[in-house]
Amino acid sequence: MRSVKRSSSQLPFKVSLRSLVFASYSLLVFAFVAFNMSVVSELESSLNTGDDHDKRGKKNKKKKGKKNKQPEGEEVIPGIRIVPIEEGKRRRIHIVDKEAEIAKYGKAELVFLNRTREEPELKSCLDPDGPKPVILMSLGRSGSTAIWQIMGNLTGEETDSKEYTGGTRGSSFAFFEGKEGYEWMTEYLCEEQKKYPDAGIVGFKWKPYESMESEAAMEALRNMAKLGVKVVRNKRNELDVILSWRKHDAMDKALGDKKTAHCVLGAWRCLQMHFSFAKDTKLGIKGLLRKLQELREREQKTDKLLYQLGVPVASVSYDKLFASYDATEWMRIFRFLGVGPVNGLTMEHVREAMILLPTYIRDHRQSIKNFDAVEKALRGTEFERLLRKDLAKQ
Repeated sequence: MRSVKRSSSQLPFKVSLRSLVFASYSLLVFAFVAFNMSVVSELESSLNTGDDHDKRGKKNKKKKGKKNKQPEGEEVIPGIRIVPIEEGKRRRIHIVDKEAEIAKYGKAELVFLNRTREEPELKSCLDPDGPKPVILMSLGRSGSTAIWQIMGNLTGEETDSKEYTGGTRGSSFAFFEGKEGYEWMTEYLCEEQKKYPDAGIVGFKWKPYESMESEAAMEALRNMAKLGVKVVRNKRNELDVILSWRKHDAMDKALGDKKTAHCVLGAWRCLQMHFSFAKDTKLGIKGLLRKLQELREREQKTDKLLYQLGVPVASVSYDKLFASYDATEWMRIFRFLGVGPVNGLTMEHVREAMILLPTYIRDHRQSIKNFDAVEKALRGTEFERLLRKDLAKQ
């Protein structure tokens, strides 16, 4: 068998060719890997940037879903978002300022700069060192005249108890028609402060008709806390309110101009006349529950409005003021107002300060002629507890 001999010139050529092919292949693979790595790196970078954009996009979508309401009175500045946070009388405002961030770091990031801005102060002529400005808010036929008179005498001096906002529903709507702002209230209170400089309190009676929801009334109510005006909120048994209306209507028909709405201390003939009309009043059963419900809803709606508007209020009960054995309810009023006797007050002191006498009969068995029918109509309702009976046995 013959062996094939290869020349020395052939071997180096073939080896060099293989090496060249292998080297070329290696370079191609390396270049391909390097290219892919750079592409992956760029993709990762773009993905990270995309994630940031996605996150910001989601936040922006959330922000679009919940629109920030621009506070009233705040100017709208293009490119700047203002978020107010109440801090008493000051308002902290966070401002997103991209230009400041670019100047500092060379890139646009969100920066929150804390700045403060004073809220515009309310203009008021009220003297903080003068008599306390007070509003007695109560439905008609609820003893507001007597309450105001006693409050005045126990705090220094009796002042006018005018139904400034109207004594009837119609006159109340007429009063607020065309009025704006809260100055209608402060101007009256300022005049009362000048008129009674030595008094402990000055103010007026406000019957809470539906006119309370007018713009001028709402503006006064929502600014009472800032102006230092306080409300004493008196409520009376709704059944007694209806009975008082019926008594005064009967007196109007029978006496006309000779009728006196209130009896002063010592006017026993006046008191006897009122008692005669207050006794044996016949109430209509058919519309009684509806009328009681209307009164209750009116009181509840008023309380809700005062709460929502942040009005400083002290709620008191007519029965506790005039039919209790102690003067706790009166002292609650004076603590709230910051003037008057807050300790040691007795009902004897209250009676000494009293000029107008109560003119109603507490026992409903005596004041309601058809008591049994009324009791049956109210039984099982939320108004059943309004009935007072057999007080002489207690």
